[in-house]
Amino acid sequence: MGAVTLPCTPYAGRLVDRVGPDRVNLGRLLGVLLSAAVLAAGGGGGAAGLAAPAACTLLLDLSMQSGMLADQARVYALRPDARSRLNTAYITCAYLGGSGGSWLGVRVHGSAGWSGVCVLVAVLAGIAPARHPAAPRRPGAVRTTGGGRRAGRPMRVGIGRPPAITPPVEAAGRTASVPTDQTAGTG
Repeated sequence: MGAVTLPCTPYAGRLVDRVGPDRVNLGRLLGVLLSAAVLAAGGGGGAAGLAAPAACTLLLDLSMQSGMLADQARVYALRPDARSRLNTAYITCAYLGGSGGSWLGVRVHGSAGWSGVCVLVAVLAGIAPARHPAAPRRPGAVRTTGGGRRAGRPMRVGIGRPPAITPPVEAAGRTASVPTDQTAGTG
């Protein structure tokens, strides 16, 4: 299934650059809601029962991959100097959320069957837009953060240029001199 959705990833990245992560995330949420409806069609059995889960998986994978690119663009914009640490935290949370969703899905399937799982997916996907910003923003727009310690501070959204490389600094705070000639200091 991933081989079918993999070629769409570069397009999703360009879409994040063009319209911003908020709109791509809204598209992801709508794709997940649509996949819940497609998944429900698989409960009837027969040919539709075989085709619906495959179509749902494709739609869900495409939606989630696009959303992940949008999320990473937003996370990377928080602190460009700490991208590796931020990505580690983001991916860890994503896997913990996926594990929790799998656990909950198994429990719901055991008590309510296939239709219960479809309702669970729809409910969870329906809750997410409540946290989604109401007004989509253009890429690179500055917005303020929500509550918490950094409340009201501007935060860049969208994918920007990588941070400039600064020269090394000595202990006294001056810029270290970097020889430009390989023979410097030999004669």
